[in-house]
Amino acid sequence: VRMGEQSAAIPLLQPESAIEWELSSAMKRVSFKDKPVVGLVMGHGEPGMNLMPQLERSLSVLYGVEPMAIFDSFPIHDRFSALLWLDPKDSIPVAHLQRLDEFLAKGRGLVIAYSKVTSDLGASPVIDVRNSPLEIWLAGKGLKVGTEAVIDASCGQVQVLQQRGMYTMQVPVSFPYFPLITTFGDHPISGGLEAVLLQFSTSLSFQGDTSAVRYSPLLVSSPKTGLLQAPHIIDLQRQWTDAQFLSGPRTVAAALEGLSLIHI
Repeated sequence: VRMGEQSAAIPLLQPESAIEWELSSAMKRVSFKDKPVVGLVMGHGEPGMNLMPQLERSLSVLYGVEPMAIFDSFPIHDRFSALLWLDPKDSIPVAHLQRLDEFLAKGRGLVIAYSKVTSDLGASPVIDVRNSPLEIWLAGKGLKVGTEAVIDASCGQVQVLQQRGMYTMQVPVSFPYFPLITTFGDHPISGGLEAVLLQFSTSLSFQGDTSAVRYSPLLVSSPKTGLLQAPHIIDLQRQWTDAQFLSGPRTVAAALEGLSLIHI
C-alpha cells in the first residue's frame, strides 16, 4: 500500500485470516498524519508501559499511546480519544469515576481489563476475590461482574515438574483456570479474532435496560464451562471430569454502548 512517500507491506496472508483488518491497517499506516491518542490510565496499581511492550507496539501503528493520570478536580484532557484501563489493584477514588463519566459523556471510549478474582501462582496457590469501587460503578451501568472463577475444558497449559524415573521433567498440564476462548460475538471489536487466552476470569452479565443500552458479548467460553467459588486452592494434580464443567457458555468480555451509560 503506497501513498506519497509512505508505504506499508503485508508480508503474509494466512487462509481464513482477517484480510480486511490487515489491509485497512496498512492503509491507515500510510495515510494517518495525526494519530488519535489513547491514554493508558495509571495511578491505581496498574502495570507500567514498560511491562507491556507488545501492547504498545501494536497500538502505536494506528494510535499515539500516552500514560495518563486521572485527577480529582480536573477533567480528563480532550486530546485523548479513548482510555485503556488495565488491572487496577489499588483503591479508586469516587472522584476519578466521576471524571470517567464526564469523559464518556463526550462520546469517548473506555476499555477496562479487570477480573474479580486473581492469583499470584509464583507466591500462592490460592485464587482470591478482590473488591473495588469499579464493580459498583459498572453495576450502575447495568453490567454485573461475577464473583466465581471461570474454568473451561478448552484451556491453556502450564508446565509442571514431575518425577519420571531418575529424572525430573517439565510436563505440560491442562489448566482450566486459563480459558482458551474461540467463540466471539458479532461486533467490530472481536471481528477477525481466532483465539484468546485468558487468565483467571469471571463471568459478566447485563441487568440494565436493553432498550437504552446495547449489550454485546465479545468473548464467550465453551459449552464445557464451570464456576468455582473463591477463595479456591489450586491443585495442579487434580483430575478433572465432565462433572466440573456443567455451567454452560459464559460471557467473559462485553461491550456497552448507549447514552444511558452516563451517570454524572
